[in-house]
Amino acid sequence: GVSGDARRLTCVELPVYRLVVPFFFVITGLRVDLEILYQPAVTVLAAVVTLVAIVTKLLGGVLGSAGLGARSAFIVGVGMVPRGEIGFVVVAMGRTLGVLPDQVVSVVVVMSVVTTLIAPPVLAALYRGTAIPHRVRRAGRPGHPLLPLPRGATAGDFSAAGRLPDLGSGPTRPRGQA
Repeated sequence: GVSGDARRLTCVELPVYRLVVPFFFVITGLRVDLEILYQPAVTVLAAVVTLVAIVTKLLGGVLGSAGLGARSAFIVGVGMVPRGEIGFVVVAMGRTLGVLPDQVVSVVVVMSVVTTLIAPPVLAALYRGTAIPHRVRRAGRPGHPLLPLPRGATAGDFSAAGRLPDLGSGPTRPRGQA
């Protein structure tokens, strides 16, 4: 079926993805002229763009998940902040087409790197001291206090659906195979 084909394609594609993607980011990052950041106007623009990128993603994530409670909503908002991949793709395409000046490339790369690096320590601080129980309560629903499963879903729904190879725990075979 379609899901079996998708899994087989993923098994073939994933190793290539893991090999090629880091080179893409390194090559794109190496094309940035860091001396441009010494220009006060570019530095200010990079700071403003980065701040706007953080605030807008944080605000959107918090508003979109407000029903989960303040702490959980803030965790979702912070988790949405990183913009690394998209920023690098835009920079690479703009450079290839010759439509992005070096100043814009530097600003986008700074914003992408900062937003990508800022989220993990903030998330770690938000989760610090939070007990994440590994037990199950209420008919197969996990007891995690911050991010509950969607209504009507059980933990088995997600693990039985299968996971990509080497990406977390859970079955790596299609449902029904031993």
